[in-house]
Amino acid sequence: MVHSSLLRMWTMIFVAVGLVAGLATAETTATPPTITLEKAVHFTADQTAIQEYQVFQTAGKPGPTRLYTPTRPGELVITEIMVDPYRVLDTVGEWFEIFNATKSDLELQGLVVTNEGTERFRISQSLVIPAGGFLIFGNNGDPKSNGGVPVAFVYTGFTLANTGGAIVIQNGATIIDSVRYDAKAFRLMSGRAASLDPRAFNATANDIGTNWCPATQLMPGGDYGTPGFMNPNCM
Repeated sequence: MVHSSLLRMWTMIFVAVGLVAGLATAETTATPPTITLEKAVHFTADQTAIQEYQVFQTAGKPGPTRLYTPTRPGELVITEIMVDPYRVLDTVGEWFEIFNATKSDLELQGLVVTNEGTERFRISQSLVIPAGGFLIFGNNGDPKSNGGVPVAFVYTGFTLANTGGAIVIQNGATIIDSVRYDAKAFRLMSGRAASLDPRAFNATANDIGTNWCPATQLMPGGDYGTPGFMNPNCM
């Protein structure tokens, strides 16, 4: 009888221990690792930024058919200018952005960009800017060395002077848009693109320096600008 009672007691103890161990194992397995909100938000923001830049790197590719070429003033608007990058040299990091102010995709092949002096370049290949979209011209097409800018057309023989200059887009004798900038009126700052206020997105208002302001959005390379994206309002 004593042996039988002891056997039953030990059996009950082993069963109880097994149940507790099983519950502990199940609870441990079911509990997910904690992730702080701060890390989650930063991860989401970083991934979104990467995806957005990847999307805009496809801009400027030739369309399936021959498209309309700008022939009238104001169809294109110069909206952002990086004359003096800080994180990279001027020789690999200058760029400017244009906006398609029409409701149609535009073919830019054949247009000429000049600084009203001896420097100029011609768009010698098919280059499409979507309706209501942006396109970047720059002196370096590699985002790894140009500050993270999605350049659609790489030019040569054209520079953006840090103290003042001009960008003129022409179709033959017709000026589609032009901007004559200077350091004081346009508040030029090293490492920050000159950004046109979205409320002044037209070929007349972008001639006025007070409609421009230093960019405030950090780019992947460390300088500031919104190449390929809508500019924030100037304060």
